[in-house]
Amino acid sequence: MEGVIEALDECLELDPHHFAALRELVETHRGREDWQGAAEALIRIARLKRSTDEQVWAFSQLAELYHEHLGDLPRAEASLRRALELAPAHIETIDRLASVLTQQDKPRDAARLLQELVRRAPSDAVKRDYRIRLANTVELAGEARQAEAMLEQLRAEEPTDPDVILAVADYLSRQNRAVG
Repeated sequence: MEGVIEALDECLELDPHHFAALRELVETHRGREDWQGAAEALIRIARLKRSTDEQVWAFSQLAELYHEHLGDLPRAEASLRRALELAPAHIETIDRLASVLTQQDKPRDAARLLQELVRRAPSDAVKRDYRIRLANTVELAGEARQAEAMLEQLRAEEPTDPDVILAVADYLSRQNRAVG
């Protein structure tokens, strides 16, 4: 693997903007579980000012590395926000950003994104899942009554859905533990 990295570095010395070489460098670092090296190569790709799709890919991959492997949630958030600036309708990016914000204890920001996801959901099942996540996030924001009302509305609309029933039961269990 070291020889591959040396060869790619030589290629990049000749042409620092060679997209294919940079992408191969990212994958080589990933294969070695050198997450920082992969992140540095992705940053170089993001700075190339290539097509929007390639930049969104670079920022999304960078966010994944920061989130999953480097444990740097603020940088994961920044990368996802940049990807979202480039592709505001990208559902997966909105979803991932909502998750990162929730993990950073920013439930109000996450809730705004989840509301957008509910509006854009491609199916009833996906919409239901986003509504459950939204209710949980609203609860995390300290709005337990609003979360309960959201879940009750969902239960009224889908009284036999196992995911809805479980979400309501989980909510009630958390509330009982908080009181007791």
